[in-house]
Amino acid sequence: MSDLNTIVTAIQNGLSAQGNGSVGGCGRAYVCFSKMPAKQLNTIKKALELCGIRYINEAYGVGKRAAYIGYDNADGHAWSKAQSIANNLRSIGISCYEDGQSD
Repeated sequence: MSDLNTIVTAIQNGLSAQGNGSVGGCGRAYVCFSKMPAKQLNTIKKALELCGIRYINEAYGVGKRAAYIGYDNADGHAWSKAQSIANNLRSIGISCYEDGQSD
């Protein structure tokens, strides 16, 4: 498993992503995590907290174990951040995916 600093860096690098137009409308953007050992999930929660991202046990419309990245106002910014963060986390061995819930 990746250490806290590596996870924080992966998240921070993903937060710099910028959208390039609507991806289908407005809605909430999340990064969802697969089931994992409690110790690994707690490290991820701490990293999210350090990056100013809220962890949600049951996210609106997407299931459990999610990081709320933001609300996408049909500009693609929050969705791009979710995609980038998920890609970065997967690259360091964390099982996750980007997901969203439209309005």
